[in-house]
Amino acid sequence: MRHLNAFALASTVFVAGSLQAAPLPPQTSARLVLMISKGSGEGGQVACKHEGMAAELAKAGCQVSAGARIAWAANAAEARVLAMQGKLVVGPDAALLNQGAGLALVEEGGRPKLLLNPRNVQKSGVHLSDTVLKAAMGS
Repeated sequence: MRHLNAFALASTVFVAGSLQAAPLPPQTSARLVLMISKGSGEGGQVACKHEGMAAELAKAGCQVSAGARIAWAANAAEARVLAMQGKLVVGPDAALLNQGAGLALVEEGGRPKLLLNPRNVQKSGVHLSDTVLKAAMGS
């Protein structure tokens, strides 16, 4: 029940979130993805086909694995495919939230901001930690 309430609050944040935010630097995104993966019980595993981001994820401490339940998508086509595979899709652009991504990691006003699409998160079956939900709600 606590997760449903958090999702309801987070959906309010998503609706209010700016779609004009800029992408975060890859190093910052990689560290946040690691936090999301570990906090979700996925042990730092992340799927990623983008070579540059895969390298950043590995540097941050992620284990890049095609079988991971959390996946980085660099574009809308990747987001749609990964979402259809049942993965929690994380990407660098708020527009990906309409393409199957559950989380977008962006920069607004010089600060990292987590945007959330609760429906896409629920579809993935990955349970976000309270820390991630609070970060999304505090954005």
